[in-house]
Order: sequence, then C-alpha cells, then structure tokens
Amino acid sequence: MNDSDERRTNWAHSLTYSAREQARPRSIDELSSIAASSDLVHALGTRHSFSDVADTAGVLVDISGLPSEIDIDESSGTVAVNAAATYGKVAPALDLAGFALHNEGSLPHISVAGATATGTHGSGSELGPLSTVVRALEILGSDGAVRTLNHDSVDFPGAVIHLGLLVLRVVSS
Repeated sequence: MNDSDERRTNWAHSLTYSAREQARPRSIDELSSIAASSDLVHALGTRHSFSDVADTAGVLVDISGLPSEIDIDESSGTVAVNAAATYGKVAPALDLAGFALHNEGSLPHISVAGATATGTHGSGSELGPLSTVVRALEILGSDGAVRTLNHDSVDFPGAVIHLGLLVLRVVSS
C-alpha cells in the first residue's frame, strides 16, 4: 500500500473515503482558502472512525498537517489546543504544567478535536467525554473566516459535538 492509498482509508483500512479530492493544508490561511473555494468540505482528523461520518463527495481536509498548538493558561486553569493536537502531545504538556484532562483517549495519536467532535472517550456519568468541559470553539466557516463560539453563545450547545465542522481550537477547563 502506497502513501496515497494510506490517505484514502481509515486507520484500520476497513473504510475507504470516497471524496473527489483530498487536501492536507499546512496553515490556517491555506485551510481558509480551501474552505472558501469549495462547495463541500469535511474535516478529517486522525482517521480513527469506523464510519463514513467524515467522508464527503467534496473535499476531504486532512488536518494532521496543521501545526499542533497547545496554550495553557495557568491563571484561568484552561488549555486551548488546535485541531491537529493529539492526546500524545497534549497530555505531556499538561503534566509538565501540573494539569491533566479528566478523561482522555487510550491512544496517543487521536486528536483532541476529533474526540471532542464525536463525543468519545467518556467514562460514565461522573467523568463525561472531553466535550463536557469545552468552554469555547474557534470554527472555520464556509467563507473561510474564523469565528469563536463561547460557552454562553446560543449556538454553542449544538457545536461542541459536531461530527465534522472545521474546528481550529478547543478551549477547556
């Protein structure tokens, strides 16, 4: 299997994406340009899904090429991570700062944004999925503009678990 074939399947090779085009932007500007110039765009994280929920007839955007960013605000007890940040990068950074997530995925290559978007990796009613502690989202609209949805926003409850919206940063406490 060559690299091109690898990008067309999920991690288990049990699902082949049918998107007419795939893109792997290296910056938010490049991602914005793709979103603004395409009719149908879906984000693809670390390919850990067994369903075709991320697939599209349009452009499938692989976010793994974006730089991984982790901003810890010790005074507020929050952390902001972009869509490319994985548990394998976030957990050690939090540990070094004396913080931890209340729950996380079992595999280091899973993206925090993907786990948030799908509502996965919870543990019962006391320790819900990561999406239960999200306080803000930065999203990329179809016009290529970045928007922020805060916990107080009317659109916020339906945006956290969004199954493919292009999330740029997740802020949680």
